[in-house]
Amino acid sequence: PKTNGSIGPINNDLRFSPDKSPYKDHLLLRFWEGPEKKTAPTLFVRVGPDQIGYGVGAALGAIDVWREAVDSPKSGAELADALKRLGKGRELDLAGQGYKRVPKPFEEDHPRADLLKFKGGFQARWLEPVPKSITSPKFVDHCMKHLERCADVHRWLVANL
Repeated sequence: PKTNGSIGPINNDLRFSPDKSPYKDHLLLRFWEGPEKKTAPTLFVRVGPDQIGYGVGAALGAIDVWREAVDSPKSGAELADALKRLGKGRELDLAGQGYKRVPKPFEEDHPRADLLKFKGGFQARWLEPVPKSITSPKFVDHCMKHLERCADVHRWLVANL
């Protein structure tokens, strides 16, 4: 683990931001699978003062590859099912939709229309209250339990992107 590797930098890039606060209010841990961390499927743990965030995602470099996999009856249904299981019992946020409408040549009533609207990246994530174990070694097990819930989506991203 190192800063700008699996540990996100704590400082903000102030060059283009209207918010000039120099430090982030959270710590971000990334675990990616593949040679290029910027585009590889990644598991996330975001540690903030009041909440812990967990997530899985990837950059969508070749958007045609994403759309083909989502459109496929087999692989698309596998992703939809994996996301349904991941969202069970929690408020799952899907981030990265870049389009308001389903892109052509797909129909608006496509069974996975919402997934076809993603553009540059895809993340499935949720927040939870900070657990009591945060100051103990048990926090690692707590994080592993939550990241294991992301395994099916992560495996799908690795296999299809």
